[in-house]
Amino acid sequence: MVTLDPLQMETLRQPVYDISGVQVAKLRTPRNVLVPLLYKKRQTENRESVGIPFPPKTKGIFYYHLSPGYPPQAGELRFKKCESVERFHQGEDLQVDTGQPWSLSLLNVLQSSRKDAFLHELLVERGLVDRELVADLRRIFGGSRTKDAGHGLGFSRGGATLHDIDQPFVTDVNITGFTARLVTRQSIQMMTDIYVFWPFAGHGDSATSPPPFRGIYFWPCVSDRIGLILTRLFPSRTRPGPF
Repeated sequence: MVTLDPLQMETLRQPVYDISGVQVAKLRTPRNVLVPLLYKKRQTENRESVGIPFPPKTKGIFYYHLSPGYPPQAGELRFKKCESVERFHQGEDLQVDTGQPWSLSLLNVLQSSRKDAFLHELLVERGLVDRELVADLRRIFGGSRTKDAGHGLGFSRGGATLHDIDQPFVTDVNITGFTARLVTRQSIQMMTDIYVFWPFAGHGDSATSPPPFRGIYFWPCVSDRIGLILTRLFPSRTRPGPF
């Protein structure tokens, strides 16, 4: 892995990887730092965590991304599907089953002590992540850092990571509740086990099983509580019970 900077891919001749069917993509930096990257995990009936391989035709390049208008702590690693480095900017992001881009957040990287060398070599030293930002977030984490990214503050448990209280996010409403966290440079506020709806068990308009019901949520502050507004992605579906 030569660089994560989208503007330096061609100049530095970043290699293209074919990680189709690979459970753990094991990459190395120019200083020989090992960087293991997972596609995603699932829980078995025994509540054990099992890795899911990268899907077929996963060929391309890992890169660092910060969405326009988002604060610097919202940065993340993504994977751009492309046949060559010259076609990097024409590629499409690898997605997960929610239709969202696959990503490894800067917060996960920062909370994992095993990724310190990778963080400094390819993100901080290359100017993609500011040293002061790293110091600020480290102060927030305190003693919660672990060898494996994402445990102390719940980053491996799923749920939404928000950087503004008005930020929309996608979640599955076939469940009874969810976890969210609001992250700024000053604090991390956990909102766990939020029970706001019943599992959705409505029927579709055809004899076939309907797709999972998902919505985009907005969190406007209303006096001392949070209100939810659901934008339905499947208007033909039966409305879930409490809405």
